[in-house]
Amino acid sequence: MIDSEKFHEWKVWVSQNKLTTIGSVWLGLMATNLAYQFTRPVPLQLKLIHSRVYSQFVTVAAVGCIGLAEALDPSMKRKKEQDF
Repeated sequence: MIDSEKFHEWKVWVSQNKLTTIGSVWLGLMATNLAYQFTRPVPLQLKLIHSRVYSQFVTVAAVGCIGLAEALDPSMKRKKEQDF
């Protein structure tokens, strides 16, 4: 089980590296969805379209979760001095 200090460090890292986190989530979901789609008997174009749509949906949900977490936990926001 993860202790609270490591979980807080993870939350701060995700908050400070949003683009890396979102890109990794999207890429992982795209690969997983493509693997699933290739088990179905549909044309290649539909496999690509379905994989992209599912990945984008979950990625938008992840962005919302990060925003919600920052709104609820002010310690996740970067300090003004770190932005410069």
